[in-house]
Amino acid sequence: MKPTDLDRLVCAGVVDQQFRALLVRDPLHAVEEGFYGEEFHLTEEERMLLANIHTNDFDEWVREIARWILRQRGQELA
Repeated sequence: MKPTDLDRLVCAGVVDQQFRALLVRDPLHAVEEGFYGEEFHLTEEERMLLANIHTNDFDEWVREIARWILRQRGQELA
């Protein structure tokens, strides 16, 4: 399966502490800023998902994204 821009966004948060903090604090701003020249082209649904995640914990933030992805596939997070 080809990585999506949502996948790439999560990976950028994993590798960079400052970007991770921005993702949790203001994910849509993080998307607009990009990551070291990398751009993220998210769907409107993906943008809505990010706007509706309210947590201060990056791990929980990622779990919310994983749950959403699995729901899109008709699965659930164990």
